[in-house]
Amino acid sequence: MILIEKGRYQIGNNQYNRDDNPEHSVDLSAYYIYQYPVTVRQYSEFVKENPDHTMPLPPQKFNTNWMNLDDPIVNVTWDDALAYCKWAGGRLPTEAEWEVAAKGKKGGIYPWPSLSKDDFKPELLRSSVGEDGKPDDHGTVKVGSYPPNDLELYDMAGNVWEWCSDWYQVDWIVTELTKNPIMGDPQGPRTADITAILKSVRGGSWSNNWHAEPPKPHKEPVGKLIFSTTGRNFYGPHFANESCGFRCVIPLPKK
Repeated sequence: MILIEKGRYQIGNNQYNRDDNPEHSVDLSAYYIYQYPVTVRQYSEFVKENPDHTMPLPPQKFNTNWMNLDDPIVNVTWDDALAYCKWAGGRLPTEAEWEVAAKGKKGGIYPWPSLSKDDFKPELLRSSVGEDGKPDDHGTVKVGSYPPNDLELYDMAGNVWEWCSDWYQVDWIVTELTKNPIMGDPQGPRTADITAILKSVRGGSWSNNWHAEPPKPHKEPVGKLIFSTTGRNFYGPHFANESCGFRCVIPLPKK
């Protein structure tokens, strides 16, 4: 696990007109975050110790029968992911915690090693398109197969989307900032305030195409921004698919 120190961090994005606008400050308590997404091997240990849970159905075209134990677990719902994290002594990360970890020490648009943090590097992630722009949708790969960010966190872009604890609300950041210019340990919108039953996911996956062009007349690089440190997406909490997994955080006791 990797320690994220207590402090004030910048998250969000001022570019384009997206649901991660605007850039803003958050105060976070210290926490540990898993260095890798949870693997098939780790999830199977959880299932062995918890008879109320079963292994999800394996993907149909890759990692069939869960043969690759060090690939990230997929086909898990938000509730499945939360149950694992509780069993492991933690919880799912908030969007703010996930993003701060992905940005690393110096921050940046993408979670690459610091020398190339603001340049999109398709060779540094697992997506549905190879470095040459040709299709390469062969599913997940072993965690840690690509370089980490400058905190030594792996797979913060690509391989699998990762569940976060927050409910998803497209305008929540803007709305919350009008009431609270500097958020402290933000948890996302309250259940009572959401307009759709959706949970946030981050990071992009093997099934996403970084080469995708934006629909006209838009100019934002839609495909690449999926993999950015600020990029947001969502799934229903009871939805499970072959491109979504998770990692856990373990908060430090507050002094």
